[in-house]
Amino acid sequence: MSYVPNHKPDTITMLAGPCSIESAEQLEEVGAALEELGLSWIRGGAFKPRTSPYSF
Repeated sequence: MSYVPNHKPDTITMLAGPCSIESAEQLEEVGAALEELGLSWIRGGAFKPRTSPYSF
């Protein structure tokens, strides 16, 4: 079992974010929107088979 900080048995832990990160600006914009909704976790995939790590 994995440890999830701040998770309580009677709450739902939600990870949200873009499927793939396309730019720093996109990640910051999505992060700000999620924070306004009260979410404290973000998930964004940076490396996928079709994504080059050198394109950032």
